[in-house]
Amino acid sequence: MRITYPRTGYVAYRQPPRWQRALGGLVGIGVGIALANLTFNVQLAEAWMPVLMGATLAAGLGYLGAYLGMRRFYALAAFVTALGIFMHWTPVNGFLGASLVIATAGAWMLISGSVTLYRYLQHTSIEVS
Repeated sequence: MRITYPRTGYVAYRQPPRWQRALGGLVGIGVGIALANLTFNVQLAEAWMPVLMGATLAAGLGYLGAYLGMRRFYALAAFVTALGIFMHWTPVNGFLGASLVIATAGAWMLISGSVTLYRYLQHTSIEVS
């Protein structure tokens, strides 16, 4: 509030339409049902955990990209998807691979957010009344 409000004023994000919320809920239910079937086969779940974690994070980042209109979230989603697939093919344990996907995604989100904030601060100034 102290950083952005004096520079650009209050920003009200658009609210998604009802159909978009309903679609998101249905997709979430579908993913939950699909993932629930994996719990019966622990070896299969472990092997595919990095891919599933990458895909889940990518879906969330893609939604944020669409909701906020920020292209960097699309790039992060593609990166996380590729990282999940890469971790699947490495000899790393599946659950450790999923943890590395989450940690790397978090680090890249922090870095990209910091770069975005830095660029924002460089290109905007506080208006004095």
